[in-house]
Amino acid sequence: MSNQVNITEEKTNINKTFDGPIDLLLSLIEKRKLQINTLSLSKITNDYLEKLKKQAVFPSQEVACFVHTASILLFIKSRSLLPILSYLDEEETDAEVLEKRLILYKMLKNASAGVEDNFKKQNYFCPNPIKKQKTISFNPDKKMDLKMISTIAENLIFILPKKKDLKEKVVDIVVTLDEMMDNLVKKIHNLKITGFFGQIADRRTKKTFAVSFLALLELVKQNKISVSQTKLCGEIEIKK
Repeated sequence: MSNQVNITEEKTNINKTFDGPIDLLLSLIEKRKLQINTLSLSKITNDYLEKLKKQAVFPSQEVACFVHTASILLFIKSRSLLPILSYLDEEETDAEVLEKRLILYKMLKNASAGVEDNFKKQNYFCPNPIKKQKTISFNPDKKMDLKMISTIAENLIFILPKKKDLKEKVVDIVVTLDEMMDNLVKKIHNLKITGFFGQIADRRTKKTFAVSFLALLELVKQNKISVSQTKLCGEIEIKK
């Protein structure tokens, strides 16, 4: 009964101490003061397996990671003990990848050592260093003279994009017959003297003038207005 109690007390929770199998491997290597290589991994295989045996609770989402790493370590150790045997390319690749992951993880861990302390101090803002005032000076090449500067300036002016003159385009005024009829009715209503040619006709363009005349005829046709003309080509008087 006492042995069972001792075994239970020896068990620890790995996931509370280490951030995954790579962190555990790195701690075992650093504990033995070894270099990160396949030989070191073969030496700490037993230590890694012992840590797993002492694990009290294994979170389900982490089991696969720890077991997969254990299988790679067992392969590395067996290869060191039996180098004459042939192994699959996939197994060799897994061993190389594990070694590279350890090296990269150690670099990141060392680089992030002071990050937590800085966040605790709440030093989030890093002001720009004070810029020293620079003295601007012109230091041309010894071969440069006024003639060379003038030539360079002329070449620059020549290659600069030139302003293109836009062609003028006449925008035609579009007015419908209904719109023109409405405009004529408004003008006739607001004016006391209603001569078509003198006051009512739209003379902006030939087209608008023609449309205004057609609108006049349409209004007469619809009995909305009456017109009179005393002489040929004379003014057309509009009666409300």
